[in-house]
Amino acid sequence: MDNYKRFIKYIRHNENGCWEWVGAISNAGYGLFTLDKLMGAHRASYVLFKGVIFEGLQIDHLCRNKICVNPDHLEAVTPRVNTMRAENAPATINSKKTHCYKGHELLGDNLYVVSTTGERRCKICTREAKRLRRSQIKPPRKSQKTHCKHGHDLSITISYSKSGEWYCKKCVALRQKAYKKRRTKLLH
Repeated sequence: MDNYKRFIKYIRHNENGCWEWVGAISNAGYGLFTLDKLMGAHRASYVLFKGVIFEGLQIDHLCRNKICVNPDHLEAVTPRVNTMRAENAPATINSKKTHCYKGHELLGDNLYVVSTTGERRCKICTREAKRLRRSQIKPPRKSQKTHCKHGHDLSITISYSKSGEWYCKKCVALRQKAYKKRRTKLLH
């Protein structure tokens, strides 16, 4: 029996035009079918009725019915388009926001877009958060030390790592200088 006939056996037509899959269903709620390999029944339907799914594209259900395999209800789209069409996806919800949670408008000079993720942030709130973090950094507490273990004055030479831990800048500079000196001797 060819793939087309085998596929048709698992379809039930409903009144709104959807071809509902009555075969195996995945945990995510999509139909499953084996062509050359196990795949989503909606993907198999697209391949059988419309042709190849190009690399990097996903099949979107225009009817929003996960078990629908009607090729007229399916469209090959990019992952971003597919996500943005989902009404309850966090990316879709956030893309429609016009104000941050504190009420600042997310437009123009107040909009900061994270280059790696595309996340939109409020510049005013970002500045306030940085200011608050800086004000919360306190000098070392170990009996309110005023000098590091090498005797350098911490009020002048103290700095903080990203994790908020303190270190003496002068000690770091001396360690780097000694390392470079040892390295130079080894190379010559």
